[in-house]
Amino acid sequence: MDNLRPWRKRTLQIITTERLRKKSEDTVDGEQLPQVGGHGSVDKSQAMQVNREGLVLKPIQEGPRGEREVEFFKTVTNSSDPTEAVWQEFIPHFYGVSRKVLEDGTKAEYLMMENLTKNFKKPCIMDVKIGAKTYGPDASDKKKAQQDASYAGTKQPFGFSVPGLSVHVGEYKEDVIMKGKEYGRSLNADNIHELLEMYLDINNEPEVAKELAKIFVEDLKKVLQLFEYQTTFHFFASSLLFVYDAEAARNFKETKDGNLRKSCSLKMIDFAHVWKAEGRTDQNYVKGVQSLIQLFENV
Repeated sequence: MDNLRPWRKRTLQIITTERLRKKSEDTVDGEQLPQVGGHGSVDKSQAMQVNREGLVLKPIQEGPRGEREVEFFKTVTNSSDPTEAVWQEFIPHFYGVSRKVLEDGTKAEYLMMENLTKNFKKPCIMDVKIGAKTYGPDASDKKKAQQDASYAGTKQPFGFSVPGLSVHVGEYKEDVIMKGKEYGRSLNADNIHELLEMYLDINNEPEVAKELAKIFVEDLKKVLQLFEYQTTFHFFASSLLFVYDAEAARNFKETKDGNLRKSCSLKMIDFAHVWKAEGRTDQNYVKGVQSLIQLFENV
């Protein structure tokens, strides 16, 4: 877990609202909202938070990256243009910007978003960064070289990389496996099959794993269908966040009650490097999604 980005580490540890409340307040579009957790982007060790209402607070990055992410959320949330509004289905629900004044007078801002693990008893999360190219047109030559060399084992053959995952495994889903960047860098064409064996706990629950895979394939195909024709945005270093509830998966094995779909989620996240598409489809993103579909269909 030490190799994960601070805010991603917080996500993979499954944030809950049962934290001590700090003596500070958020101003959200003029309303006062009690704050939960740490100091966000000011204290990198506690970057992601959840407030009392159960919304995730993600620190807004400084400079153009933060501005682009805020602009993307606001655009697709408020737009009446169908080519922009269509993205609402594929991203966490956006509730605006939260502004916090810390005790030392420093101002911090957060994106307020839907918590995709809310009400999940044993959330299993996998972060998959989409694209062989994970830098925008503003990247320096040094940045391009660094990114091209990172996760080369999966970026080039599959068009995606895996920064981290957290999964409950075993007969009663009592054991937790967490993997960070080093694991993602170890993946390649020879061992990529191990990724879903772990994330879907195939060895313990093969039939349930197949049902989960079918659900994620359906969602991935919806994403692919959108990207095959959309020419509004190009996404660099953006992730697909896979989430399911291992407790619901265990119950499904026993009851076959059909509620497994309600306990699965697939959303696009991370929009600091979204650029106008200039009328071209995002083939960099398409390749990654196609590879994921094939991977899940092989379960």
